[in-house]
Amino acid sequence: TKNTSGKFATHEYSNTTAEIKSYFPQSPGKTGVIMKYNDQELSFWNNPKMRLADNGNILIEKTATQVPGIPSENILTYSGLYDGMNEEFVVLENGEGIENNIIVNYLSPDLITNNKNAELEFYQFIPLSPEWKVYRGTEVMSGDFSAESFLIKKQNEKEGFVLNPIIVYDNAIKTNEQAFGLLRAPEERLSEDQKALLDNNILKGKYKIHFVSGGIEIYYVVSYGWFAETNRKFPVTIDPTFIIGTATLNLAGLWDGYYVDTLKQNI
Repeated sequence: TKNTSGKFATHEYSNTTAEIKSYFPQSPGKTGVIMKYNDQELSFWNNPKMRLADNGNILIEKTATQVPGIPSENILTYSGLYDGMNEEFVVLENGEGIENNIIVNYLSPDLITNNKNAELEFYQFIPLSPEWKVYRGTEVMSGDFSAESFLIKKQNEKEGFVLNPIIVYDNAIKTNEQAFGLLRAPEERLSEDQKALLDNNILKGKYKIHFVSGGIEIYYVVSYGWFAETNRKFPVTIDPTFIIGTATLNLAGLWDGYYVDTLKQNI
């Protein structure tokens, strides 16, 4: 809904009905998205960019276009912020976090490359003061690292903001629940068709975290080669999620804790 809370006036939209309050900008840029939980506030999606890179060598970089966010129930969509791509923020139906889905409708011509080692990277900046710490597992990190999941919290707090594992799936998979279920299921319980979907239509991404003055730079990283396969069924969904928790999660924890017995919250 429109932000009429009187807080974060630079943010056009908000959800203040859930335990986690969230505030969203009118368009991508410097104001970012704010999640507020008790006395903790996290600002993310600041200065978003997308790039194609190979082992740190930037092949192409694009800054997000200033497109307006369009709300619909619990989803806020920024359509076409990159050529062929939308980003959407989905308030989880249990109110305990936000999905930051990137919808890739097609690979734009300038992203076509024969470099199959290249990776698509989606960048954002998260400002952090010294009282905030970044955890990989139980380890406090102070240097650059990669991870399936990680935690940001104030050192004296039990809970903080968890970035869940990144799941990527194409249009052969109908819902994120189907993707999570296939990834979590014991192999012996999968049919041959399900095994084919798991092998061909679902991908795991990762986070790269770079420490800079005043905070951290985060990259959602996914394999370019997987996108470029001739049998890829677009649109493709890249599905990172921000939740409240006490520790980083694996895929089993992600499914068990946050995608069942939920109640819709509207933006």
